[in-house]
Amino acid sequence: MIGGVAQPDRAHGSYPFGRRFESVLRHHKEGGNMLNELNKKASRLSYVDIKFLEVALLTLGVILTKLFPKVLEISFPVLIAAAILFSIKPFYSFWLKK
Repeated sequence: MIGGVAQPDRAHGSYPFGRRFESVLRHHKEGGNMLNELNKKASRLSYVDIKFLEVALLTLGVILTKLFPKVLEISFPVLIAAAILFSIKPFYSFWLKK
């Protein structure tokens, strides 16, 4: 890795994460903004794709709760504080950011 960018494997001529990330890494290496490239990819997600992601994350939460039942013993004020803490950035981005 040179300058934070993965270099091609000389024996195989491909990036270590496969061809899927090759365009993102090449774009970053050429001086482009990696976030712009990721935003282009994210803009291809449809409403249904986003809802599938929400259901997948909800399912992951249920699985983690089944694996670690002590999580359910967290006090209600702590959960309220966590909800407020994690909603500050989206609230700012949606309502206040120009």
